[in-house]
Amino acid sequence: MKLFKKKRNHQTGKIIAINPDYDYLLEQPLHLSFIENHPSPVIILNTDGEVVAYNQQIIAFSKLHPDRIPKYLEQFSDPTFIHHFRRCAADKRPQQFKSFIHDHTQEKLHVEIMLIPIMFSDAFVGAFGVYRDLSELDAIQATVHDQEINLNESEKLANVGSCKYLISTDEYIWSDNAYRILGIHPAQYPNFTFEQFMAFVHPEDAPALQHSLIEAVDSQKEVAVQYRIIRPDGAHRSISGQLVFHMDKRGEPSRMFAILQDITDREFLKSDAQNKESHSHIIFNNLDVCIWSMDVAQNKITFCSKACEGIYQIPVSAFLANPLMWKEAIHPDDIDLVERNQRILERGEILNHEYRIIVGYDKEIKWVRDHIIPTVDENGQLVQLDGIVQDITKQKLSDNQLAHIANHDQLTKLLNRNALNQDMERWIGTQTSFGICMLDLDGFKRINDSLGHEIGDQLLAACAIRLEHVSRGMGYAYRVGGDEFALLFPTKEFEEELHERMEHIITRLQEAFQLQDYQLFISASIGVCFYPNDGDTVDELLKKADQAMYRAKNTGKNTYQIYAQAADIDAFKTYTLERDLRKALDRHELYLEYQPKVDAFTKRIVGMEALVRWRHDEWGIISPQEFITIAEQSDLILKIDEYVFKKAVEQLSSWIKAGIPLKPVAINMSAKHFYRSALAEKVSAMLKRYEVPAPLIIIEITETSLLGHESNVLKELNKLMELGITFSLDDYGTGYSSLNYLKQFRFHSLKIDRSLIADMLDEKNEMLVKSIIQVAHCLNMKVIAEGVEVKGQFDILKKMKCDVIQGFFFSKPVSAEEVEAQLKNTFLTPKSLKVKPGIERRKYFRVDLPEPIPATMTIHTVDEKPVVVGSSTIMLENIGLAGLCFRTPLKLPVNNKVIYLFHWVMLGESVSALGQLVWTSEGNEYHNYGVEFRMVESHRKKLYALLTAFMRRHAVDIPEDGI
Repeated sequence: MKLFKKKRNHQTGKIIAINPDYDYLLEQPLHLSFIENHPSPVIILNTDGEVVAYNQQIIAFSKLHPDRIPKYLEQFSDPTFIHHFRRCAADKRPQQFKSFIHDHTQEKLHVEIMLIPIMFSDAFVGAFGVYRDLSELDAIQATVHDQEINLNESEKLANVGSCKYLISTDEYIWSDNAYRILGIHPAQYPNFTFEQFMAFVHPEDAPALQHSLIEAVDSQKEVAVQYRIIRPDGAHRSISGQLVFHMDKRGEPSRMFAILQDITDREFLKSDAQNKESHSHIIFNNLDVCIWSMDVAQNKITFCSKACEGIYQIPVSAFLANPLMWKEAIHPDDIDLVERNQRILERGEILNHEYRIIVGYDKEIKWVRDHIIPTVDENGQLVQLDGIVQDITKQKLSDNQLAHIANHDQLTKLLNRNALNQDMERWIGTQTSFGICMLDLDGFKRINDSLGHEIGDQLLAACAIRLEHVSRGMGYAYRVGGDEFALLFPTKEFEEELHERMEHIITRLQEAFQLQDYQLFISASIGVCFYPNDGDTVDELLKKADQAMYRAKNTGKNTYQIYAQAADIDAFKTYTLERDLRKALDRHELYLEYQPKVDAFTKRIVGMEALVRWRHDEWGIISPQEFITIAEQSDLILKIDEYVFKKAVEQLSSWIKAGIPLKPVAINMSAKHFYRSALAEKVSAMLKRYEVPAPLIIIEITETSLLGHESNVLKELNKLMELGITFSLDDYGTGYSSLNYLKQFRFHSLKIDRSLIADMLDEKNEMLVKSIIQVAHCLNMKVIAEGVEVKGQFDILKKMKCDVIQGFFFSKPVSAEEVEAQLKNTFLTPKSLKVKPGIERRKYFRVDLPEPIPATMTIHTVDEKPVVVGSSTIMLENIGLAGLCFRTPLKLPVNNKVIYLFHWVMLGESVSALGQLVWTSEGNEYHNYGVEFRMVESHRKKLYALLTAFMRRHAVDIPEDGI
C-alpha cells in the first residue's frame, strides 16, 4: 500500500498537509478541532490508505525535522496496519491495535494505534490514525512487575506474608509468601477464605486470635498478634503479625490488613522493629517516590519512605526530627505559591501542585510534584496529612524542550506564529498597548527559485539574525511563515522613535548578504498597526498589519506603511484578492473566455486565446492581469494553469464532436511547469483522453519566465513539439527582449506586448514595432499584435505586414457559445469599441460638468458590513439628483453589494453621498462608471439647490420640470 504522494508539504495552522488535494477531509470544524487539539500524534488517510496530512505532535513524537516526516511515516504501513485499515474501511468502525515502529534512533517503540473512520453522508472518505506511545507504560508496568518480584523476594527473605480483606466484596487477597508460610499452594485454595485460614490456626490459639480481631475493629488501631499454625504436613510454625482494620467515612470497617511473619527460626529476623514493620511500609520503601504521613495535632512525621533521601538528599531521620525541614528546600521564587496552596488543605481539599526545590551542596534545582491528602475530624479540624512527593525534573525538561519546539521556528530559531499569537493574546489580556509589524521580503521568491532552496534557507536565516539584532531592546522578532516576519513591541517606549526604527530595519536589510559564492541583495515591505487603536483581537490586528504591508508593496516596496485607514481601495482590493484566490478553484469561481485571432489581410479567424476569468462574489469579474501575478507568487499558478488547460481541451473535444470548424487555441502557461519533469507526459495523456489533436494547442510562454532555466525549459519544449504542439513567445517587447531567445527557442509565433501597441502612434514606438515584425519574419515566425483597439492601430500594423490581430477592434473575450458562433461564420468584421450605456430613463436631470471635478471615493459597506479603508481620487464627469458619472484607473465591480461613499466640493460647499455602481465603460487606461445614489429626499433637495446655483453660474439651462 502506497502510503503518501510526494508533494511539497505546506502548513495550515497546526496541521501539515502532504497532499492538499484532500483538504476537504478537514472542512468539518469538528475534524479540524480534533486533529489540531489532540495531544497525541495524528495522521489523516484517504480512502487508499495514503497519508495526506498530520499534526504538529508527529514532529515532537518523531523528533525529526519536518522535511523528514513523510519518509518516517512510510514505516507505519506494515501488514498489521494495512489489515486494520481495511477492516476500518469495510466495517466503518474504529479499529484499535498495537504495533511496533522505530524512532529517530532506530530503536523499537511499542505503540497503540486507533483508526477512526471519517464519514461524509454515510460514505467512508478516509480515517484518522491516532498514535499512543506505550513505551513509557511498558516501562512502568515492568517497574511494577519488578517491584512485585522484589516485594515477594523481600517477603520471602523476611519470611513475611500478607493478607488483605475487602469487607464490601467479601474478598481475601493473600500474598504468595503467605501461602508458603501456611505450607500450601495457591492453586489448592483459589478462593482462600478466613474460615479456611482459621482451620490452620492451633486450636489453643484460635480464641485469642479471634479476640484480637474484635479488638482491632473496636480500637481502629493496629493490634499485634502471635499464634501458632499447623501445616497440612503436620509441622508447627510460630507466627507473629499485625491486624489493622480501616474504616470508611461512616465509621464502619471497610477492609482488614494482616501481616504474617514466620518467627520459628529467629536467625531470619534482624530486629524487633522488623517484626512489627507493616506490609505497607515494605511497599513504600521499594518505590522511587517519597511517601510520608504527618500527625498534625502533634506536629510529628509518623512515616517517611527512603525515597525522600534521594529527592531531598537529606536522611529520613532528619525529616522525622524536624517536620518543617522540607520547607527549607523550596526555591525562594516559589515560596509564596506553595504557602498559598497550603491553605487548600485547611478546607479538607486534596492538594496537587508543582514547585522547585534546591538540594545538596551543589545547590541542584529540582522540580517536584507534591500530592497531599488531608484528613479532618468530625469537627472539620485537620488531624492528618498523607503525601507523595515525586521528582519530575526530567519530565519538566522534556516539556520545556517540546514547548521550545512548538514556539520556535526550526530554520531561523526565531519565535514562530504560535508564539506571536500567544504573546499578543497575553498583552491584550493585560491591556498593554503595543505595535505589530508585519514584514515581507521583496524578491525572495526570485532568489529562492533561481538559486535553490538551500541558498533561500540560508538567506532567511541571515535575515532573521539581522532582524533579531535590530529589534533587540525594542521588542521581539518572529518568523510567521515563508519569507514573512513580524516584530512585536510596546508602543509606550518606542512610539516617538518608530519611524527611525523602521528606517533602520529597512536600511539594515538592504545591506549585501554574502552566502557561499553569491552576494545577494534584498529589501522588505513593512506594515504597522497598533493595539488598541486599530483593533482589540489578534486576528483583527494581524489583518490590518497585513493590509498596511500590502500597501507598502503597492507603493514601490522597500518601505513601510502605518495603518490608520492607510489602505486605499486598490490596496484593499489586492488584499482581498490575495486572501480569496486560493479558495476560488474550490468554489468553482474560475471560468474561461475566448478571444479570436484574426488574419490582418483576410479578416479570417485563424485562432483564439483561452483566457481565465474569476467571478468574485464582491469584486465581480476579475481579469487575469489582476490575479495571475498574485498566483505566480506561489505554486497556485500551477493549479490555475492546469485548470485552464483541462477546460480548454474539454471544450475543443466538445466542438470536435459537434462538428464545429476549429482553429488552434492558445493557452498561457507559467514557466514553472517546465521546471518540473513529466509535463510532456501529462499533456499527452490529457490530449489522448479527450481525443484532441496536438496541433490544435498553442502554448504561450513569456520571455521573462525563461530567465535562469533555459536548459530545463528547452528540454520540455522539445518533448512537447515532438507531440505536435506549437509555441508562441508572449509579451515580447517588455523585459529583456533578447534576440538570443528568438534564435535558441523554436517559437512558431511572436506576440507583441499590448503596451507597445497602445503607444504605437508615437513615432519611436512605431519604429520599434516595425523592427520587431521584420526580425520575426526573418526568423520565419508569425507576428501577433495584441491589444489592438482602434482603426488607426490596425491600419499601421497592416501596413507593417503584421500577420495576426487580436484585440477589442475585432472582438472582446467572449464565452464559448459566442466564439462558437464566430467560428461558424469564419470571418470577423471590426466593431466600434466605444459602447455607451443604454438610454437612461432618468427621473431626475443631470448636469454635464464643464471640467471634471476631483472627488474622493471610499468603500462604505460590502454586503451591508462596514469596511474600514482609505479613499481614492476620482474625476466627476457629470452630477445629477439620481447619481453621477466618474472616471478612474481603478477596475471596480458593478455589484449592488458594494456601497461607496463619494465626497466632493462644489461652489465651496462640501457634498457627500452614498451610491452603488450601475454601469461601466472600460477604456485602455481609464474606466467610466455610472452611480445611482442612495439618498433621502431632504438631502436630494439640498443637492438640487446646489446644482441649480452651479448651472446659473456656468450659464447652463435649468430644466423646466426641475426636481
